[in-house]
Amino acid sequence: MKIVSPAQMLRLESAEMSAGATAEDLMNRAGAAMAARLVDRFGVGRRVAIFLGKGNNAGDGLVVARHLARFAWKVQLNFIRLERELSPLPTQKLAELLAELPLVSRTLCGNGGEFVLNPEFAIDAILGLGSSGPLSPEIARAVETINRRRHSGALQVIALDLPTGLPQLAAKNDFPVKNPDAAVIADLTLTVGYAKDFLADERWSQWVGNLDVIPLFKTVPEALAGDEVLVGGELAHLLPRRSALSHKTDYGRVVLFAGSPGFSGAAVIAARAALRAGAGMTYLVVSPAIRAEVAARIDPEVILPVAANKKTVNELIAKADAIAIGPGLGTSPAAAALLRDVLALSKVPVVIDADGLNLLAKNLKLLAKRKAPTILTPHPGEMERLLGKKFSLEQRGSVAAKFSAAHRVITILKGTRTVIAAPGHPVAFNTSGNPGLATGGSGDALTGIIAALIGQKLKAWDAARLGVWLHGHAADLALDNRGDCAGLLPSDLIDALPAALRTMRRQAEIWPENCIISP
Repeated sequence: MKIVSPAQMLRLESAEMSAGATAEDLMNRAGAAMAARLVDRFGVGRRVAIFLGKGNNAGDGLVVARHLARFAWKVQLNFIRLERELSPLPTQKLAELLAELPLVSRTLCGNGGEFVLNPEFAIDAILGLGSSGPLSPEIARAVETINRRRHSGALQVIALDLPTGLPQLAAKNDFPVKNPDAAVIADLTLTVGYAKDFLADERWSQWVGNLDVIPLFKTVPEALAGDEVLVGGELAHLLPRRSALSHKTDYGRVVLFAGSPGFSGAAVIAARAALRAGAGMTYLVVSPAIRAEVAARIDPEVILPVAANKKTVNELIAKADAIAIGPGLGTSPAAAALLRDVLALSKVPVVIDADGLNLLAKNLKLLAKRKAPTILTPHPGEMERLLGKKFSLEQRGSVAAKFSAAHRVITILKGTRTVIAAPGHPVAFNTSGNPGLATGGSGDALTGIIAALIGQKLKAWDAARLGVWLHGHAADLALDNRGDCAGLLPSDLIDALPAALRTMRRQAEIWPENCIISP
């Protein structure tokens, strides 16, 4: 899904209306589709407080409210201004809502009734893309109220199209921001049509949270070029489907080189993730010093070679469909020699992570003779070691793209908006995931997932994009089950992978028709 500027987005809306759609059509489509996404993710019978401005973003919120109520959500409307000050189209949408729900809870913000339903969710439908200038005192107080309640309790905040106040922050381009209450802090932003450029920017991710894109347009008259965001519905067709007539070797021999004394857990996590992501056969090669320890912890389905000598390593490299190296590997001379052998001998895609990257940073010439695809998965510190210099948050996309072009590799630069770059492809920014991924072992799980997808015959570029999104999506499902980001473990997201695959296939079935829902 392409990233657009606010100006492009307004032109696309204008073109859609020139083709016959009305502003009301777009509002009905957007609101119904956003409600459908919320029900799909959070289920029925929830409690929500919806904060409404007076413009068309409020109209979206009122359409969302009407559809959520049909799925037994208890809705409370919190108006920033008096109801009679609503713009004409939101006024019409309020009337439609009241015709179905005449007793819906309604209150004026600032009168102390903002959270009378003790909601599980707050929806920000205050300001949309057309907002500019400083926030009015009433809106600023509403923003502070939402953020304060989110900070102090279990309330999840959902922004419709964009978090109120964020366009103003992005326009100033003044980072870091001294006042976090300058914009609504969302856990999930449901943006409409296309991802606006500032929503994919790492700098503003603490206000955007998880990002989901709601398709809107039936016609796209202008060619859209440039960067992209990863969207599950668009990626889902890449998921391999198993034939009834199949064998374990059809789904790949994945060989993982990982682990060292004190870091056996990284090897175990990577192997478990590969299994859950569908690898047909998973081989885990560890040093003899930790083999007994790993054998006691690893899933019985993982193949743990008895010896890790050069002959065994060469045989495994020769028969592998996908290779990953680095999690917990250490940086010993033996580990460095192993990396050299893997890169020199393997004719299949190789995923390099963690210590594999630290070793590679000392000798980037190892990449020069590679003919098969190579995927690097650095976090920012590892990326700086590969580059030999520091970079800023706003440089993440260009840094990954330039490094990929220079070394003919696929670079996955991890972060809130993980960047995926490769020669000949647009830079892609991930939209899934949550702060629960900020824990040791999450990257090891990603390595196993990507290797498993390559083993199932996906091209390296597709495996990288799908793997990154699937990894984050599994973490989102694990969060929904666990209830809080704190304490979310890599094992939780690995256990959620089968459900993540199932829900992703469902997105493929309804994409993009899910945006065209009758009012």
